[in-house]
Amino acid sequence: MLQTRARAVMIFALVCSNAGFACDPAAPNWQAFYKANDKNNDKKLQRSEWQHLDFTGSYYEAGFESTLPPQQIFTQMDHNKNNVIDGDEIYELWSYLHNPCADFDRRISAESDAKPIFSLEEVKSFFEKLF
Repeated sequence: MLQTRARAVMIFALVCSNAGFACDPAAPNWQAFYKANDKNNDKKLQRSEWQHLDFTGSYYEAGFESTLPPQQIFTQMDHNKNNVIDGDEIYELWSYLHNPCADFDRRISAESDAKPIFSLEEVKSFFEKLF
């Protein structure tokens, strides 16, 4: 009996938690990003490569959201000032990209013409019977 209750609560929690992931931005596709931009295949971006960044296939085709010029972004990201973006510096790039969930309104996305799987009354009666 206790296992049945635990399973029911876990299933209910999983169903309810799906709404929390309604808009979950994907991490950039680094492999596609490097393939499009790292011309000499050294896993570093020189200033010359940075001038013509191509975000195709990276999940962030819109490019930079920042109003800063790309060269200023390069300078800010190049923490060790060696004139290349390498190592962990590249992972800071996502903070300058458009957030696809920025304008996402969970209230609007929750409204739907589709009938819910369970009504509130059905869920309530299920738990009353269970406990």
